[in-house]
Amino acid sequence: MRILHVADRLTDRGGAYTWMLGVVEALAEDHEVRLVVGEDDGAVTPPCPLAHQPGLEAREASPVELDDLVLEFAPD
Repeated sequence: MRILHVADRLTDRGGAYTWMLGVVEALAEDHEVRLVVGEDDGAVTPPCPLAHQPGLEAREASPVELDDLVLEFAPD
């Protein structure tokens, strides 16, 4: 299964980010996973390919263009 996981940032700050990385790592064992983030502080190496999409890191609601990523990766 191909899974596209979208998050605001990639960091080692703990809490939700640590949980997210654990989920992505577990999924990557049996599935093809790609992680898309708006911001990456460079502190963590993800267990799958990483893509950057500006706007996902925004703290207020705003549209973010994901169509090209979805077309390229074709998640299930």
